[in-house]
Amino acid sequence: MKSDLWVVIIVTVTFIGFLIGYSLPPLVETGLLTGKGGEQAEMTRELGKDMEQYYRDLQKDDE
Repeated sequence: MKSDLWVVIIVTVTFIGFLIGYSLPPLVETGLLTGKGGEQAEMTRELGKDMEQYYRDLQKDDE
């Protein structure tokens, strides 16, 4: 009986740990876990000149 309980505990902790680990990277990227005292990180949308040209060329290819 004791070994069955430990198996259930280990499976549950492993599953919950996986879910927590899976959800943390998006929280870090959004600035919720930055450690800046509640301030969210700023998102930059700046692209380099070559990346802008790349996306413009992709649009031209579609037309």
